Amino acid sequence: MNASRRRLSPWILGAIASLGIAFASSADAASLRGQASAASRSGLRVFAALVTDPDWARRWAGRSPGVSFHSTDTLFAGQRGTIVLLFSNPTLKNGRAQLACDVTVRDAATGSVSRISPQTCFSGPIKRPRNLYLTSVGVNLSEDANSRRGLIRVDAGITDLNSGVRVPVSLAIMGDPSSPRRK
Repeated sequence: MNASRRRLSPWILGAIASLGIAFASSADAASLRGQASAASRSGLRVFAALVTDPDWARRWAGRSPGVSFHSTDTLFAGQRGTIVLLFSNPTLKNGRAQLACDVTVRDAATGSVSRISPQTCFSGPIKRPRNLYLTSVGVNLSEDANSRRGLIRVDAGITDLNSGVRVPVSLAIMGDPSSPRRK
């Protein structure tokens, strides 16, 4: 049996969280297509998606009109992706939002579990609460031909620290090393 080569790398953009810089995009200009998870509670909307575009961060930060991200539910051999957490309509106190994120990733093929414990993932001013904002938490995934086929389950939550409301979202991603990457 081959050793699994699937890589899970949780990351936190600490500088973004501590500086309160918001990656925002117009709600009508940004879109998320494909397999994404969305949930809402008390007005707070949360989205999680596996984005396979290697240029997603630059495109998002560029604030180009019509930015769109394509999400998938399968990671093929040679493919890399990033699980991103986005939100809209947080509770504001003095014009500022403060959110905490937590993530648990379970890889059924390897039995590995990776966690990001609850921590601040957005703290800063928001001028347009209904726009879509990117948190500073994500998980990088990669799949190679030596990985074992299996389900990767992502359970994440965003807690609005101004209201105490937590919104959970889940993704199920199939790691499929036997299939070539789709173009």
